[in-house]
Amino acid sequence: MPLSQTLSTIGVAGLASYAFARLAVRTGWVRWYRYAVIYLPRDGLPAMPRGYSAQQLTPDEALAIDGGTIEEFRRNRMRDGMTCLAVRNRKGVCVAAAWIGAGDCAEDDVELTFRIPAGTAWDTGMWVHPDHRLGRAFSALVAALGEWMERQGVAGSYSRIADYNIASLTAHRRLGARMIGHFSVLKVGRWQWCAQGRPRLIPIHDGKRADFLLPKPPSP
Repeated sequence: MPLSQTLSTIGVAGLASYAFARLAVRTGWVRWYRYAVIYLPRDGLPAMPRGYSAQQLTPDEALAIDGGTIEEFRRNRMRDGMTCLAVRNRKGVCVAAAWIGAGDCAEDDVELTFRIPAGTAWDTGMWVHPDHRLGRAFSALVAALGEWMERQGVAGSYSRIADYNIASLTAHRRLGARMIGHFSVLKVGRWQWCAQGRPRLIPIHDGKRADFLLPKPPSP
């Protein structure tokens, strides 16, 4: 991708953040994370494409499915009370999956819990099988999320995306997702700092987590 297009998508700050994160990892004791927080309104999401169907998995089925995530991630999502949605094609093959829930979500990479407004949801772990990324599997997965939101009576869903994930940011923008903002987390040794966290500075490895209070959904 040309540098000009990359900059227009993630900005100079995103590019610098990615470079700093790579350098921080090499130290062995510093970690840097920067994410974009987006909001995906239910209204306007695509209908389920012909030949695809969505299935709400049981906990055992969710643990067994190969959804591109490690088992610990899946167990954590069940701990948060989230639902795993699987999308299958007309052959019955699982081509995509995602987790969604109408409650708060504890982040895995950092000690931070997202507190979402009432009447909304949080989705995470969106995965599309590599062999089906050029087809309609992603659209089907988004349609499945929209169907779930309609059943639950929520207006939309929040999520976080690594600020250098150009493909995901672009795909969500095409669906009408709205940018809420960015947040950064710095880990140094046994301490974590996050400007948006409350409290901002916390010790790591004692079970303590910071809260991130998400704003109400933006107006259309």
